[in-house]
This record gives sequence, structure tokens and C-alpha cells, in this order.
Amino acid sequence: MNNLYIDEKKCTGCLACKYICSNDAIVLKRNNEGFLFPSIDYDRCTKCGRCGDVCQIYNDSTSSRPICSYGALSENNEFVKDSSSGGIFLYLSYYVIITLKGYVCGAYIDEKLSVKHIVVDNVSDLKKIQGSKYVESDLTGIYNQISDLIMNKEYVLFAGTPCQVGAVKLYFNEKNISMDRLILIDLVCQGVPSNEGFKKWMEKGYSIREARRISFRRHDDYNVNQYGLYVSSNYSTISVRAEEDPFYNSFLSGFSFRECCYSCQYARRERVGDITLGDCSNSRDYLLENPSLSNRSISMVLINTNLGERLWDAINERIISFEDPFDKECILNTRLREPAKRSSKRDRFYLDLELLNKRDFIKKYKKKRTVKTQILNICRSYIKSQTRWRVRGILYNIRFLRK
Repeated sequence: MNNLYIDEKKCTGCLACKYICSNDAIVLKRNNEGFLFPSIDYDRCTKCGRCGDVCQIYNDSTSSRPICSYGALSENNEFVKDSSSGGIFLYLSYYVIITLKGYVCGAYIDEKLSVKHIVVDNVSDLKKIQGSKYVESDLTGIYNQISDLIMNKEYVLFAGTPCQVGAVKLYFNEKNISMDRLILIDLVCQGVPSNEGFKKWMEKGYSIREARRISFRRHDDYNVNQYGLYVSSNYSTISVRAEEDPFYNSFLSGFSFRECCYSCQYARRERVGDITLGDCSNSRDYLLENPSLSNRSISMVLINTNLGERLWDAINERIISFEDPFDKECILNTRLREPAKRSSKRDRFYLDLELLNKRDFIKKYKKKRTVKTQILNICRSYIKSQTRWRVRGILYNIRFLRK
């Protein structure tokens, strides 16, 4: 194939082109929004075309419809308290590290607020890659690390956005490396904001450049899967609901994604990983029948390949699961069938982040409060989630009896 043509509206920033190049002719540059893009050094380039052969703009990664789909959660709530949903990623990771003596690769946010993929081989380090990070993760160095491990006959579990998983598959195919020991988990992805933009907002909005701990979801007796920004630094602690934070609310509203996210080829029923993980959107009926679990988060698990099926069989005795009709999940979760719609607010989001003062940026991108929202927030703050679900169950049964 001919050499790469870099289209900034389609490039996913996967970096596969850089790491497939044996002449070090691909350099990485950030655009004015903070997203990484490849650039060709034509003094080094031999026009071999391998960069084009691994580019997702021109090549499709193999994908398939799920074999089966489940709603699932851990039997042990304490074990997965830091997970975003039901903790299934943690169980899969434990199995790979303990039983297969392998490695796990996932996204980690460091003390400088940089999000990057790292490889771990100790269960004590899994906390670093546990939980969702709602900004783009950097794959620098990862292709070399995981390909070296696979060639040394080690098992590797790689978890990432669908475009990252697709890039890994194209890279391994181009390198002609067997993927028999490579387990791929794609995450249902809404889209990715810029990591540099996130850092800029944390400094502008909260005067934070470093943090000991940061998370984007929280579970407690009052809130299950509460979206919010929770940060602990040496100088302050932040706890703010997602809709109250303009950067987070812009993520939920789709104002800040990388341009390729609005035409994502992976936002469809066919999945690129061996297993797909996400939030279970179709858990309402199950929770109404099992109110004792209503303070628990539930994962959606799609089993897409025979390898994924074998891995699921190895762990499913330790978890609670139920059949989750895939077609209904696709109706309830838009990203399983189409990419995010591009809002006109996307045009100015990063420019406004740069130029507007804190007050004006908040005013423009924070979610407007409604009476309904305020009432719901009060209920979530003072009424435990189990109580709320019991009330829902009673109302549901009354409506059912009336029919």
C-alpha cells in the first residue's frame, strides 16, 4: 500500500503506524487541542507502505457479532468497590495473572494527570488500571511491550477502546505474530476528550496539576454508578457531580471528543474484541426482581469469540450473571449501533478552554439546573439506592396488577 495520508478528522491516534515503522520515520505531534497525530519524516521514509497497512482509516480490523450477552456483577461487593461497573474486568485480570501467569495492559492515570496504558503482572497493581478514565489514553511504547511478551510465549490481556483494540490486531497481523495468547477486551466507548485539555481544565478550574488519586465514578449506599470527578491531591479534595463540572459535562454531552469519534467505525453491533465490557443498560427488570442487589453496579458482557467464551467459562462461577438480550442493549446503548452526534459546541470547545476565564467557561459548558434535576439530586443524597429501588418495585407491581 502507499504511504500514510494523515486525515485529522479520521485519525484515532492509535500510534500503530509509528511502531510498525522500522526506520523511525513517524514522529508524533500534538495539535492545538492536545490530541496526538503522526507526522512523516520524509528524510527517513523509504516508502515501504507499512504505516498505511496498519492504519484503521484504510483497513478494517476483524470483528464479529456477539455469541452471547450477559448482565454480570461480582458476588463480593467489597472486592470490586473501585470498579466502574460490576467488576468483571478485575475478575478477568485476576485469572490472567494468577492462573495463566500472564500480564494485563490497561489505562492508568498518573500523579501528573497523564493517562497512558501500562502493563502489570501483579494483582496489587491492578488498582492502577481499574475503573474508567474518560480521557484519551496514550499507547506510547505499548506495542513493543506486548508483542515482546507474546513472542516469549506469555499471555497478555489488553483492554482499551475499540479503536485501540483494532489497532493492536492490525499491528500483530502486519508483524505476523500469533494472537493465540493475546486476549482483547474492547470497552463500549462514548468518545475520548483530549488528555491535555483535561489537564488544562484541572489547572484552570481547580488549581490542580498533580493528584494522589482521581476517579470518574463512585459507588456508595446512596449512589450507584455516580458519575463525578473525585480527586485527592496534597492540597485539596474535590467531589463534584458530572453535570456540575463543565469538562465532564462536555464529555457526557459529546462536545469534546476527538474528531474521529463522530464517525467511529466501531460504534456498531459487530465487536472487535474477544469480550466487550460496558455498563448494563438493560438491568431494570432484573433489579426490580432482586432489590437486594439494587445498590450494586452491573456490567454488560458480550462474548464475541471462542477465546472469549473460554475465558468467560473460567470465571463465571465466581460472579452473578443473567442473560441480557443483545438487541435490547443496542436499543438502550446508542454506542452499540452508531457514533456520537457532533454538536456545534465542538467547534469552539477547546478554543474556549484556552481563552475563556473560569467563570465564563463554567457558565457555557456546565449543565443548566432544572427543578427536576435538583429534586433528583436531593433524593440521591438522602435516600439510599436500595430504598429507591424498593419503591420502584412497589410502583412497578402496582402498575402490573392494574393491567
